[in-house]
Amino acid sequence: PFQPISFNECFGRYWNPLKKILRSFIEQEKAAYLDLFPLRVTKQLHEFEKNVPISLKAAILEVSQREIERIRPRLIIHANSTSAFYWGIDTEHPWMGYQLAPIELPAELPVKGKLFKIEGLQHSDKIICKKDTTRLIGTYLFICPYQSGGLSRLSKDRKLTEEDVLRLWNEYVEPNK
Repeated sequence: PFQPISFNECFGRYWNPLKKILRSFIEQEKAAYLDLFPLRVTKQLHEFEKNVPISLKAAILEVSQREIERIRPRLIIHANSTSAFYWGIDTEHPWMGYQLAPIELPAELPVKGKLFKIEGLQHSDKIICKKDTTRLIGTYLFICPYQSGGLSRLSKDRKLTEEDVLRLWNEYVEPNK
């Protein structure tokens, strides 16, 4: 059977920046990682987007979406803005088809990403998981640029910090604590 591993067991140029950003959540065992497409592809735009058939993408994404729905996160950080459309931002090609309401962020956070609140599912026959409801209503989705590894060429002001994630959590997910 599948045995998930903890963040503490993950090391390297991909994992270390993520662990730094999520440190306090990892310490409390309140963070998990799930790749929408658990395939090893070095160049997303040149290899994955061009060579993986749409039918395979849809099949994999359907499994990923079921797992996301099962674990029901309250804050999702999608740290790859080039693939943000899979969440439903492009209503003509909704993929997972979430109905996303944009949330206005404090002055220093918009340069780092965009925040949405999931309000339901789009009414479209184009979404991959044919269902009428979602368990993610009220979940926040923060979409930001790629944050990890040596290939991340973000300026310091665009990189997420642990304080940014704590602020998102404290001001949006659990504002009354």
